[in-house]
Amino acid sequence: MEKQETLHQSLKNQTMDLHEKAHSIPYIKNLLNNDIQLESYIGHLRTFAIIYGTLEHQLSVSKHPEIGKFLKGYIPKLPLILADLEELNAKAVKDIMPAVSKALHVADKILLYSEKSPFKLIGFLYTLDGSLNGGSVFKTHLTKTFGMESHVGISYFKAFNEEYKQFWKGFTEMLNTGIAGKQEKEDVLTSAKEIFIDLIGIYESLNPFDEKDLKNHITSLNPEAGNFPISTNPLEIEAAINAGQKCWYEFPYYEQRYGERGKRFTVSDSVWLINLCELSQDLANRQVNWLANYLAHIGMPTFTMEIQLKYMYEELVKNIPKNEAKYKKLLLASEMLKNQRNSQIDVALFEKSNSAFTQLCNDLKISGHNMKNTGKLITSSIADHRNGIGETETDFKTWISNPDLFSASWIQAIEKTYSEINHQIES
Repeated sequence: MEKQETLHQSLKNQTMDLHEKAHSIPYIKNLLNNDIQLESYIGHLRTFAIIYGTLEHQLSVSKHPEIGKFLKGYIPKLPLILADLEELNAKAVKDIMPAVSKALHVADKILLYSEKSPFKLIGFLYTLDGSLNGGSVFKTHLTKTFGMESHVGISYFKAFNEEYKQFWKGFTEMLNTGIAGKQEKEDVLTSAKEIFIDLIGIYESLNPFDEKDLKNHITSLNPEAGNFPISTNPLEIEAAINAGQKCWYEFPYYEQRYGERGKRFTVSDSVWLINLCELSQDLANRQVNWLANYLAHIGMPTFTMEIQLKYMYEELVKNIPKNEAKYKKLLLASEMLKNQRNSQIDVALFEKSNSAFTQLCNDLKISGHNMKNTGKLITSSIADHRNGIGETETDFKTWISNPDLFSASWIQAIEKTYSEINHQIES
């Protein structure tokens, strides 16, 4: 009786012709001949950052009970790629827009499949991580091409090591034994081939490219930010990055809850906010209200947006003082949010909320959690609720009083603060 082909064998067999095609692509041929431009290599890393960023996040939050078993021993690749881009000072290099557009198209499919066909994400991961089997070859040529010392800028390709080989062995065994359903197997097969074809399209865009294809795109700052235009003025981008970082450090809650991924979104959101300066004040205010309300629903009280806009105005005026009138729209939008808060919360009550919360933590002998600005975030979330922003399962209050994350005494302090502020408002 003929032995049935395993899923891993089927995956390898269905892409043999695509492997041959990949080696004929100018970008791959030139890379293997130590003859590629820095823009092409950085474009390679950026497009993979877009795809891996979306894929790894969706896999990490997948509710499908079978997905997690494929990730045992998995080493995330996005941090490696981001480290390479930092080492290469990639912010000074423009994006190859056709390649970025193709990568964003893949990211859109990942989001779609994560809900409807989650096993397709496993097929995507198979092809992406499978490409690292050639990583040892690529890193040698990249080192020669760019004269990289100590293999700087190729940590992604260096991920092909003994630890990776152990993961890959377990991953392919799980492909063969851990998928029972016919449809799930078909989803893995079709999606693995689908993304291989998509990657070929990306490689074809990386070399050759036209000068007109080189532009700044938001994904160079945050691979998961999506598809929207950003300023082409480097002084404006620098100001936005500085403002985003200042806002990040103003609220340690961000790091506690959102980690490095949240930091990237804080910066990319700041860069997007520059676009508001091109609108009328009324339209800019409406855009700010929409974004502030959305962010409040997922855990960021509108006070955080108020401060971010204020920092944006200050940093932009510091970098380009002649455009102060244009940038003032951001300050006025910040004041709009402040006025909305003040309509619900007495100014004095708001200003003393941080010190009051700190004192309460001291009284309850709480240590380790008293994050800067917690009192004001609590007060702002109360004002938001009173302004019609409904509470959700992901809002600030729900997270900051989660018993799986915080001690009973901390939660007692949070609940007491909410109660006392509401009482003072009503009295």
